[in-house]
Amino acid sequence: MDTLDVLLICLKRWYVFLLLLLLAFFTSLGLGNDQRRVYSGTGNFAVIYRAPPPVTPKQVDPRTANPMAAGDGSLLKQSIVNDLRSAKSQRELAGPGVIGTDPSTPADGSLFAVVTTATSATVTITTFGPSQAVAKATVDRVLTAAQERATTIQDRVGAPPTGRLTTFVTLPAQTTVLPPPSKIKLVVAVMAVGVIAGAGLSLLLDRLMSKRREGRNDVPQEGRGKAWWRRRRKGADDVSSAPQADPGHVAQDDLAARAGSPTHLARANRETLGAQETG
Repeated sequence: MDTLDVLLICLKRWYVFLLLLLLAFFTSLGLGNDQRRVYSGTGNFAVIYRAPPPVTPKQVDPRTANPMAAGDGSLLKQSIVNDLRSAKSQRELAGPGVIGTDPSTPADGSLFAVVTTATSATVTITTFGPSQAVAKATVDRVLTAAQERATTIQDRVGAPPTGRLTTFVTLPAQTTVLPPPSKIKLVVAVMAVGVIAGAGLSLLLDRLMSKRREGRNDVPQEGRGKAWWRRRRKGADDVSSAPQADPGHVAQDDLAARAGSPTHLARANRETLGAQETG
């Protein structure tokens, strides 16, 4: 079966195909009207060192006594990032209904994203929520928690107060509304599904109707029961299976039967008497 055959069957069963197309069309309209707005919340922070009063040339830099200050604070920054990415922190800081990935991309299970790069000193917090207030509140909580994590981590290593690093908010929480998906693309996608479903259902219905027509010869006619049809089929099978007689033998048997019949004997006697009178 090629494309032309499928097209002809769809035209033959146009009512099924049209029904599926209309159903897909109205479904796409309903999905387009049901789309909700999504808000994105973003904020940045960096790990810095708030220098104490100037030290004398003979005084040792206080940061040397802080193990987390190694690499200009990159160790402390990565420790904060790992803590914020943990499942515990995600549950504690995220607002209701937020996710950490753009709705148009596959979800990774996070409630807010914590992104850092080797070429940037800042850490970016991003989340997506159902309202502007929820998205902004989530980012604010994460920025505040970053400072708390920095203090807790340095407490564990016994860093001196004068040599401690801290976080600085380089970008306060901001929110933007994401543009809704194109309704035209949604309608086209759903209509494509409707075309495929309509073609498949049309082929299935045409196949079922063809089988039904083929089986009508085996259905008993009105006024004649199933037993009559079974006897008729059985008689046809007996006749077809019986051995066929030789035509030559049939002719000879017919002649012998005629020779022994009374009519044939009377005619033979008349012919004999006539021959004697003539002689």
